[in-house]
Amino acid sequence: AIVQDSLWVWDMTGNLVFKAPAEIGRIYGALEFSADGTLLKAFPPDFTSVNLFNTSDWSLAAAIPQKGLLLNALSPDAHYLASIDPDADQLFIWDIRSQELISQSTSELTTPSYVQFNPSGDLLIVTGPANLDQRDGYSTIGEVYETSTWTKLDDLVSYFDSGSIKFNLDGTRMFISGYGFGSIWGMPDADLLAAAEVARQFQAAR
Repeated sequence: AIVQDSLWVWDMTGNLVFKAPAEIGRIYGALEFSADGTLLKAFPPDFTSVNLFNTSDWSLAAAIPQKGLLLNALSPDAHYLASIDPDADQLFIWDIRSQELISQSTSELTTPSYVQFNPSGDLLIVTGPANLDQRDGYSTIGEVYETSTWTKLDDLVSYFDSGSIKFNLDGTRMFISGYGFGSIWGMPDADLLAAAEVARQFQAAR
């Protein structure tokens, strides 16, 4: 928990095991355990970095330099930190072990607002409204990246809103919590893929 500008960690018996200066702010990426439980992410009070603590001994594993990292997510294996800078429309990928920036790319979204890995860690989802200067930009609410090369695979297209992302445990369903509506996403079947291809052909012919 974050209480009075400090991070407090208790064990299951109620004993305090760790305390450090921290700030929760009003942002998505403020406080998070990695999926494997080996790291805890928090911001220091001055927001100069993203601090990652080892949960085995509560030592500081990494302090990723602050550069538009207020919206960020840990990969499930705790090897990478993905972050977005909404003001510059930039996506950053940091190697936690080396604390090096290994990828930087420009998002085609107007204001990227949320970033999340899927449970298996092979996909990275970024949501946010698209640039309306693009063809059919009004229906684009996000982007999908693959994490072996950090390249963009495709857009997320929907008439619902963009927003925060949650996956079920096996990654077969994704929930996007928009401002007006929530939407549940799953793997496409053959009929849906065929319909999408018809829509693409129609758009290309216009």
